[in-house]
Amino acid sequence: MQRRRFLTISAAYLASSWTAAAAESISLTLDGDINNKHPISLQDADLMTLPQIEIQTETPWTKGEKTFSGPALSSVLDRWAAGPGKLRLTAINNYSIDMAQTLISDNAPIIATHINGAPLKRRDKGPLWIVFPYSESGEFRTERIYAVSVWQLIKITVLQA
Repeated sequence: MQRRRFLTISAAYLASSWTAAAAESISLTLDGDINNKHPISLQDADLMTLPQIEIQTETPWTKGEKTFSGPALSSVLDRWAAGPGKLRLTAINNYSIDMAQTLISDNAPIIATHINGAPLKRRDKGPLWIVFPYSESGEFRTERIYAVSVWQLIKITVLQA
C-alpha cells in the first residue's frame, strides 16, 4: 500500500516537474518582413547557433550587476533577413511596443537567454529578455530604452518600412 502511494506521489512529482520544465522552454516567433514571409518559431537550439554575447550590467529591475548572455538581436534579424522596418516586440502578457531598428547595434541589445550563466526563468523575467548594456552609457538609461527592454519576450514582428 505504501509502495503504491509512493509511486503515485513520485509520478505526480515527475509530471509537475515536466510541466514546469515545459513552461520554461524557449520559443520565439519571428514574423512579418522576413526572408520567407512565413512565421518562424525559434527554439533554444536556433538561438544557440548564433554567436553568444555577454553583457555585464545593472538593470532597474534586478539587484546588483548581473551577466546576461544570448545572441545579439542584430544577428537574429540578419540570420532571417529581416527588413528595415520597426520591430514590434511582444511579451507573454501581451505587452507590445514598437522599436526602431536605429536602436540596434552589432552587440546590443541582446536577446538574453541566461543570467549569471543559468537559463533565465520566468520569475527572472525570462526565458527571453531584451537587454541593453545599461551601465555602459547614459544613452541606455532612458525611458525609451527601458520601454523596449521587453522581458518574457515571445514574438518579434518586423513591420514593413
